[in-house]
Amino acid sequence: MIDVIAITVPLILFIAIIVATVIKKINKTIVSITAGLLTMVFVLSYYGFNFGDVILRLIAREDFGYIKIYMLIIGMNLITAVLYESGVFQFLSLKTIKLTKGNRILMFIIFGTMTVFISSFISNLLTIFILAPITILLCGILKIDAEPYLILQVILLNVGGLITLISSNLNILVCSLFDIGFTEFFVLFAPLGFILFFVTMLLAYLLLRKKLKPPDKTQIQYLQQFDDWSIVKDKGRFYRALIMFLITMVSFIVFSEFMGLVSIFFGILMIIFVVENKAEGLKKINLNTIIFYAGIFITLEGLKLSGIFDSLGEFLGTVLPSNPYLIALVILWTSGSFSSVIANIPLALAFSPVIEKLIGENLAIRPLLVTALITGSNLGDNLFPAGDVAIQLDIIEQQGGKRIKVKTFFIIGFILGIIQLIITSFYLYFLI
Repeated sequence: MIDVIAITVPLILFIAIIVATVIKKINKTIVSITAGLLTMVFVLSYYGFNFGDVILRLIAREDFGYIKIYMLIIGMNLITAVLYESGVFQFLSLKTIKLTKGNRILMFIIFGTMTVFISSFISNLLTIFILAPITILLCGILKIDAEPYLILQVILLNVGGLITLISSNLNILVCSLFDIGFTEFFVLFAPLGFILFFVTMLLAYLLLRKKLKPPDKTQIQYLQQFDDWSIVKDKGRFYRALIMFLITMVSFIVFSEFMGLVSIFFGILMIIFVVENKAEGLKKINLNTIIFYAGIFITLEGLKLSGIFDSLGEFLGTVLPSNPYLIALVILWTSGSFSSVIANIPLALAFSPVIEKLIGENLAIRPLLVTALITGSNLGDNLFPAGDVAIQLDIIEQQGGKRIKVKTFFIIGFILGIIQLIITSFYLYFLI
């Protein structure tokens, strides 16, 4: 029998978190942790658990899975902050783009490639913080319109997010819940990521080619004279950060079961050996993000106790066809559609326990359903310029770029987003 009270209270609190992520004027972190604390109070009073059990179940999880997630996110916060401050990706981007010598097609290819490469390792927002000013600067030197290159970068960010597990918090959260490691993620998602990259590049070029104007030869000479090292503050720190980052990537592959420990370990090492002001370096840890996720986890665990996810999983198991591929398609297109207007992380976390119930003891379909959830949640961003995409467009404007019209991005993003989801639908068939 369904316990209405047990479901209603945490459900209302979780909906409040989703609303807070949509409405920019509301502080989502405060709403999330408040919802989490209220869930704890409700669980303590309604179920009669002792405080220790509540802490273990709601905050850490029985297998300490949430602790591992927090460790991985904190470690990656430190690593990406050090890479950003040392100018590693900025230098590589500038150096590579100069090789094009102003050729518009090569520039289009290089800008797209660098976007996917960088967003494979760091968050979408940090990637656009790195690439937007470089793109605007170089296009300014060449006296050409930066808009087509910036649109391409925003669209490709989520494609890069499918290459490695560490590229986004969404990947980290979902994969931690389903015990998918660094290497398994790469094997599952990288082929799809590369396919989407090539197809998106080709179609984006066809849609944007009329806006790609060739630069004047004189301006190309100015570009070649630009000093690559001018954006690097200290060469010694640059090389130390680059070497330690490469070692970290190898360690993720070798010790994929201990990614949280690996990221924390190398994050602290990079702060010690690369950052001059250690105290300032440690401030790069985004506690707001950790608190936000903690509130979501607690609220979702409160919902789990009510049995709503078990009931929903059983219901979907009877309504949906028994074919795992068709179930995966429903997950892909549903998560893709919703994540175009709702923050994808709360959405993906809400889907996760339902998918866990659908998997049950049939672990063979786990890769299929998890791939559908992660790809849908990532790629759905391009369908409508809301959420993360809206933030990325704002960042571009703040970095000195002209405002990209919502209508302009919507037309291109929607077309490419739908095609990406269609390609993913075919790809899922080969995971059966």
